[in-house]
Amino acid sequence: MQRFQFGALLRPLSLRGLGATGRWRSHKSAGKKAFQAGHYAEAEKHFSAALKHIDALGTGNTRAAATLNDLALVYKKQQKYGKAEICFRRALHIYETVMPEHAHVASVLTNLAGLYRAQGKRTDAAPLIKRAKAIIDAGVA
Repeated sequence: MQRFQFGALLRPLSLRGLGATGRWRSHKSAGKKAFQAGHYAEAEKHFSAALKHIDALGTGNTRAAATLNDLALVYKKQQKYGKAEICFRRALHIYETVMPEHAHVASVLTNLAGLYRAQGKRTDAAPLIKRAKAIIDAGVA
């Protein structure tokens, strides 16, 4: 007969038992909280961990795109513009492949344009803003 251990009920749930999706969700949530609190190094750590967990599920995953977008926003705040651009472009590629002309595409385009504007690259930003506006005006959800 198997013995029931009451103490096991009191232990906090470990990330190890959550599976890749649960670990992704946990790290993504912690990353958002850290970002909102202005703790960018902590947010970077959580979003990077979230990305590793969700990448394990395969490419083309919109959760990976959302995480890449969040990580890029952190990098932008930290003025790590090269890393931010790479993440925004990866997110954009996934969204364009899975759901072209979707509002998520417009969001990443706008964020990437903001990155270019922060670097004084207004001519690079303009076509991205134009395309994002066209997607939003078309009302594609």
